[in-house]
Amino acid sequence: MQYKTSSNYIGIFLVISSSFCYAILNCILKKIGHNLPPLILVFYRNLFLILILLPFLIFLIAYRKNTSSTFHKNNLLLNVVRGSLGFLGICFWVMAVSKLPITECIAISFTTPLFITLLAILILKEKVSITKWGCLFIGFFGAIIVMSPDFTKLSFYSLLVLAAAMLWAASAIVIKTFVTYYHPVPVIFFTSFISLLLSVPALTQNPILPSNKQLLLLFISSILSALAQVLMGFAYKNSPITVVIPFDFTRLIFASIIAYFLFNEIISISTIIGSIMIIVSASFIVLSEAKLKNVKARNTP
Repeated sequence: MQYKTSSNYIGIFLVISSSFCYAILNCILKKIGHNLPPLILVFYRNLFLILILLPFLIFLIAYRKNTSSTFHKNNLLLNVVRGSLGFLGICFWVMAVSKLPITECIAISFTTPLFITLLAILILKEKVSITKWGCLFIGFFGAIIVMSPDFTKLSFYSLLVLAAAMLWAASAIVIKTFVTYYHPVPVIFFTSFISLLLSVPALTQNPILPSNKQLLLLFISSILSALAQVLMGFAYKNSPITVVIPFDFTRLIFASIIAYFLFNEIISISTIIGSIMIIVSASFIVLSEAKLKNVKARNTP
């Protein structure tokens, strides 16, 4: 019991650390996004991410640690689809985060679990309870409050964030079709490689070399992106999702503090109210899904 409690504390610490990395990463993207076209930013960010992960990938391949399945013929297409969805999602995100308050973007991005449930209903034909339908309604209503507090006009960039959340959810649905265990490093590497290839045409048409300062910030953002994803992966491995998932929403707290000092952004009341609605709804859905999986696992002979 003591070991389990200790493992949960480690998982919570890892999730909070991952959230902190994501908050800094988004602030960097906002700062660079004012001066670099989104596709150019995505190209260099993924280039650095690939260079950072390459030594780890070589090490894993040399020791044969669950990497071959990632590049299996049947899974290759799934990885390409996942990488393409991730590419579109990050492009929309970069475009929006440079124009909107960071806290608003992060609050809207919390709808990803809601979209996962919605897409699972539509694509995977999963059945959900009336309670979950209620959570979906409350969560998306909270997103509307964040995007349009007076319910009169939706910002184009807010819709881009919502589209990014939907694309990331679609990527998660693709992962659900995977039947083989994947090591996070080759998956992140492959996704980044697909994004890099898709952003090459933009670079050839508009060749822009960022300044030394921008390159440094892009390099740091790539490190933070890789670190945040790895930390989150180890958190889910060390602790039950029911324990760690509520702490994933600390991203909003970290982002609001950092954005206040860097950009003089003050989180709005509508963002706070909408965020609470989204977070409560998303948390209930994620936790209920986790409990359902545990019940199925116990009943499986």
